[in-house]
Amino acid sequence: MLNPILPVIPIPNLFIQLNVTVMSKNNITILILIVKNKLNRNGLAPLYIRLSYCQQRKSISTGYNIDPLKWDAAKMRVKGKDGEAEAINSYLQQTQSKLVSLYNDMMKEGDFNLDKLVDRFFGRDHTPMTLLELVNYHNEDFKKRIGIDYTFSTFEKYDILRKKLEAFIPVKYGKQDMRIRDLSFQFAADFDFYLKEHDKNKHNTVVKYITNLKKILNMAVTNGWIDKSPFIRFKSTFKDVERIYLTQEELDAIEHRTFKIERLNLVRDMFLFQCYTGLAYSNMALLTITDVKPGIDGNNWIINRK
Repeated sequence: MLNPILPVIPIPNLFIQLNVTVMSKNNITILILIVKNKLNRNGLAPLYIRLSYCQQRKSISTGYNIDPLKWDAAKMRVKGKDGEAEAINSYLQQTQSKLVSLYNDMMKEGDFNLDKLVDRFFGRDHTPMTLLELVNYHNEDFKKRIGIDYTFSTFEKYDILRKKLEAFIPVKYGKQDMRIRDLSFQFAADFDFYLKEHDKNKHNTVVKYITNLKKILNMAVTNGWIDKSPFIRFKSTFKDVERIYLTQEELDAIEHRTFKIERLNLVRDMFLFQCYTGLAYSNMALLTITDVKPGIDGNNWIINRK
């Protein structure tokens, strides 16, 4: 007699159960078991699906209880051809097919373990957004605001971060992308090391990349795509470095140097302009003639609030 302990929803075209014992430890084994020591008051035992992979096991309740005498352990099916038996066997077949399909998909993605398989089976895999999708989402929104409240040079830093992540993930993890829910402290540590060892970036440069990545993940938290930042415990601080300044003699030598290519003469003049005004390149790029105004001493001054 059918006595579901959980609501059973038909799942069309989902699973096929494979009645096999897999020899390779890298393959999944899907078995349907009856638990006879958990009989209910009506003498019915629950059916469970047991998944085994790389010496790990997970069990899924089918929501069905059956008479133990009606269970065919070899075929992993309910005996008989009555309506109840056919309904249960159909569900088991569909469920097994879906598990095999999900397993194959996740192996192609290079991102498999039993917990993730069970989450995806029950629809708890509700955060499919990947890291690169998140970075692209952030950067596209950032790009629209260039000239309004952000500069192109700042956007460029985030775009370089995207390119570095695109190069790093395949090298370290052997896949093209990662879900943001799967990121961890270790990912940040690996990325930190990759930037220093592979890209030969200095410590403070690496800190800037990690800091920008943290900002993007904080945006994901704000939008409810993840509960908390996976890098919250990863600490990175800037180191004091000795700054080298040009002497007046060196500045004079640059000023009196002429180039055959006019473009280089323009670069020289802009560099000297930055040296004497202290303006960053991004600030200089936004200057217009209206920013040059007479000061209280009668001389022209750069005055802006950008």
